[in-house]
Amino acid sequence: MIRKYKKEDLKVILSILKESSAHLGAWLTTDEAVKSDVENAKVALVCEEEGIIKGFSYMDKLDKRLAYKQVHFYMFVHPDYWWQDIYEKLWIKIKPYLQEENPNITTIAFPYHHVELSIFLKQLGFVTKFYSLRMEYRGPKFNNLILNVRPYNNDDFESYLRIYSEGFYQIRKQYDMKPYLVYTEENYKDEHLRQEILDNSEGLYTFMNEEEIVGFGKIGSFLDIVVVDKKHTNKGYGKDIVRQCTNILIDRNIPVALYVLDLNTRAIKLYKNLGFKVVMPIEALKIT
Repeated sequence: MIRKYKKEDLKVILSILKESSAHLGAWLTTDEAVKSDVENAKVALVCEEEGIIKGFSYMDKLDKRLAYKQVHFYMFVHPDYWWQDIYEKLWIKIKPYLQEENPNITTIAFPYHHVELSIFLKQLGFVTKFYSLRMEYRGPKFNNLILNVRPYNNDDFESYLRIYSEGFYQIRKQYDMKPYLVYTEENYKDEHLRQEILDNSEGLYTFMNEEEIVGFGKIGSFLDIVVVDKKHTNKGYGKDIVRQCTNILIDRNIPVALYVLDLNTRAIKLYKNLGFKVVMPIEALKIT
């Protein structure tokens, strides 16, 4: 039986996540991230048979501000049931919710060596969108930091939109991630967007060289965003943002991890130079 997720299911789905991580030899995500994701999802479903929860799936909310509509979803099944039809049952039930959004593209990401899930999805017509790497840092805190840092505030809005859009434009174009320019001139006038970013700015930090904003970093259950103003590349600012965000994660006793696209060799080199190591390749699939 597939049913809606209930809060009392959390302990069981976290155990499924841990068993899957152990079986694949790599940590998929954190308890905190899953708890936040399922509670804020468009829809979250579990597969329960004879009183046993065997798997779960959830779908992110669609960003309706963007003309190019992309929906992302997740599926996790206990390793004991990988070769049963649990993935199929979850897919049948979550598919209508995905279609309801009438997306241009539907995506899912999972460990590259999760063969069972990959085979199932490709039989449905999913194709590879891109590969990324999960990297982790297990060293000490960093010293000799150069940039000033403070939490994001409402006055940073225009700088954030510009730096974020320009900073990720080339890599999004390289991977055909539409829209290539995430924010346009129209977004600068969008007061709803301004308030939304402010409301969701926990963990978002503004980095400055004296009083000039040169980049942003965002952390949650992992190091999520590192972006530098294109006017200030090759000055060591990106490295400093990573180092400072890493220190914050260490102070909060959160495992230091990040995800980077496999063709972003410049970023991978930077992370490796700081002591990050690749722990797991990720495959992202898409269907249109």
